Amino acid sequence: MFKKLTLAMSMALFASYSYAHCQDGHATQPHHAESTIQVTDTVLVENARVKATIPGIKVSSGYFSITNSGDAPLRFVAAETSASQHTEFHRMFMRDSKMAMRKVDYIEVEPKQTFELTPGGYHLMFMGVTQQLKPDTSLVITLIEQSGERYQFSMPIVANEKH
Repeated sequence: MFKKLTLAMSMALFASYSYAHCQDGHATQPHHAESTIQVTDTVLVENARVKATIPGIKVSSGYFSITNSGDAPLRFVAAETSASQHTEFHRMFMRDSKMAMRKVDYIEVEPKQTFELTPGGYHLMFMGVTQQLKPDTSLVITLIEQSGERYQFSMPIVANEKH
């Protein structure tokens, strides 16, 4: 019984994730005037966006580019928002000719480099979403560096595009 319940819950989570994350397989560009955010003197975020959800869907994903213009690497070990119970860094990859997803413990942005969080690659995963994520609103996201320093910025919520 427990195995069946676990399997059913896993399938429901994957189905919800698939709808929120991979509905059409295309990146959704933000329809927002501010696509570049200077978070600190050395941290720049560009093209930040979170996929909107429909009622009942409790997962979503977020994407952005983060540039480190400083002289030391930045290792982000956590992310959080009040809009979800858990926010994690995830990575999509191919396994046995199928797309799979796995949590990663951190993302690292090397000095003078840009790290991309994109559909089909590294991304933020919002699980246990506590409210419907509606287009033309935004989420405040906090990235937490290994040193404990916190980097906060706003990510616009965008509709899923259909082609």
